[in-house]
This record gives sequence, C-alpha cells and structure tokens, in this order.
Amino acid sequence: MRLLPAIVTSTIGRDCLLEAIESVARQTRPARHYIFIDGPEVEEKAKNVIEQANLAESTTVITLPNNTGKNMYTCARINAMASYMITEDVILYLDDDNWYEDDHVETTVGLMEKFNLDWSCSLRNIVRDDGSHVCMDECESLGLMKNHANMYHVDTSCLAVRTDIAQKVAPFWQHQKWMDRVAFKAMIEAKFKGGCTGKATINYRLSKDGLGNMPPETFVGLNQMVAQQFPHRPWRNQVTYRFA
Repeated sequence: MRLLPAIVTSTIGRDCLLEAIESVARQTRPARHYIFIDGPEVEEKAKNVIEQANLAESTTVITLPNNTGKNMYTCARINAMASYMITEDVILYLDDDNWYEDDHVETTVGLMEKFNLDWSCSLRNIVRDDGSHVCMDECESLGLMKNHANMYHVDTSCLAVRTDIAQKVAPFWQHQKWMDRVAFKAMIEAKFKGGCTGKATINYRLSKDGLGNMPPETFVGLNQMVAQQFPHRPWRNQVTYRFA
C-alpha cells in the first residue's frame, strides 16, 4: 500500500521558515504541507515569509485563533492537534528552524511501506544558527539506539508516524520543552513497530532563540565519546524493531 504523507510545521514567522518551506517543495516524494501560524499576533510576519517561498504544490496555511506555544509549549499542541485534522496516512514534522534533505520523505515513508511500520525516523545533521554545518548528530537523536544519556530519543523533525498511531500518542505532546521525548517514549512503551533509515536527512539548526540547545562543541565532544564506545556506529544502519 502506498502511503500518502503530510508534513506539519508550526511557526511564529521566523525568517528561517523560508528554508524549511522550500525544502518541502524540493522533496523527491511530494507531500502536502500544512503550515500552522501560531496566533494572529504573528500572522502578518509569517505570511510575509511564506509569500517569498517556493511552495510545495499542495500547501495549506492555517492561522490559529490563539497562540499555543507560549510558556515553552512551542509546537507541542499543534503537533497533537494536527493528528486529528489531516486526512493523509502519515504525518511528518518539520520545525520552522530546520530543513529537510531532498530525499527525507522518500526514505522515511518508503521504510514504513517496505516493512509495514507504525513509525520511522531519520538521523540529523547539526548546523549553526547561520546554517553552516557542524557535524552529524551521533550522540543524542539516535532513533532505535540509546543515546549518550542512556535514553531513546528522536527529534521531532526526524519523525514520521502513521496518522492513526499519532492520534493515540497525541496527548503525550502536551508537555513543556521535552515534548518530543515524552511522545516518543509513549510510542516505545506502546510497542509500536518502528525503524530508522540510518541517514541524516534533517538539518537541525542550533537557533539562538531555541530552548536550551547544546552548543556546537558539546555535540562534537559527545560524538567522540559515543564513537569510542561504538566505533562501528550502528545507528548509521537501516534497522527496524518492535520494542518488547
């Protein structure tokens, strides 16, 4: 069965939204892009950015009546709500300060189709606020392998989830700051079948206005530490697993 994908982006109109939108338009496998403007107070700013962009052929822009991301909830409530609003088979998430490599949708959704998965994920690249490359993340968001802190973690923008599964874990997004960790933990505990492409197809920006991002040198140092423990870097392999 060929799955229909949709991408969900919440925004307050940051300039970096432009790069996120255009990365969706470049995807080798098209997907409908839902852009949620988080409140009327940022609508004009967000639409000014959107009007500059080369949009994906199927793009829907929705302005919410109230801001949902204040008090450190950022995209949490929009990600939860979106699972009940879209009609496509799979939801992918893209924070407005990140951007996709051209084959992100094709590789994540393709993996789900190949192995009949409930969810899939990619790895990610770490980039500075100006977009310059720092390193591949090989210490924190490692999908099906525990990270440097001995926990499973998949960054929001790396994740693709079947819509029916997204609906089941939607309440777990209601969490300040660490919403992606809480939602992913819920999927693991529910034993949903997932997989990791082993490819870094997300560019994760260390935004200056982000919520407590680690500095670039910390990623580099932790990468070296984890590589000493796992010199073969098993997270780079395509894997599928049902958590038991």
